[in-house]
Amino acid sequence: LLTPAAYRPREITWGPEDVVVVSGGGKGITAACALAVARATQVRMALLGRSAHPDAAADDPASQDVRKTLDRFTAAGLTVEYYCCDVADADAVSATLGLVREELGAITGLIHGAGLNRPRPLDQVSPEAAYAETAPKLNGARHLLAELAEAPPKLVMAMTSIIGITGMPGNGWYGFSNEALAMQLLAFGAAHPATQTQSVAYSIWRDEGMGARMGSVAHLR
Repeated sequence: LLTPAAYRPREITWGPEDVVVVSGGGKGITAACALAVARATQVRMALLGRSAHPDAAADDPASQDVRKTLDRFTAAGLTVEYYCCDVADADAVSATLGLVREELGAITGLIHGAGLNRPRPLDQVSPEAAYAETAPKLNGARHLLAELAEAPPKLVMAMTSIIGITGMPGNGWYGFSNEALAMQLLAFGAAHPATQTQSVAYSIWRDEGMGARMGSVAHLR
């Protein structure tokens, strides 16, 4: 990885007493990043996703992908819990974060990686479909940040996409949701100066994530 010349390490300390909530953290790129963060810091991870808990859905392929993620954390000796939660549902977010606090402790970090991408031309997207596609990122962030506002975490990070900056044919609403999410984090940081915020706009990962599943890597060659 290349490090920008102007990069300065953040003055934030992390340890086993910290609890980081990770939306969309059950599988894919966000899960891989959460595992790397946990390995580097030993923080306790609360992974959120819409898939059922693997203990409750042994025959569901998506839930078994979550199981593989949990097994990787366990093999590394890390503390992790998975919670089935649709972050686009405000009541579900409130209930789930309450459970996280009961089981793991005060929430000191947030990684928002939940998202939905359904590529098609804009003129084929109804208002209802556009709302559904943007809801995990935008409503999800709104609900998570609202729940954390009274006890703001040390850091809020968003897993966004380079599509929000460059655009990509057939990905208008996905691009919008990524750039709008970055704006949400800037607003939260301005309202809560003690919380640092960061949006990381990834390109396609070759072996993980939505781009790999949809075969988008070939379009970049």
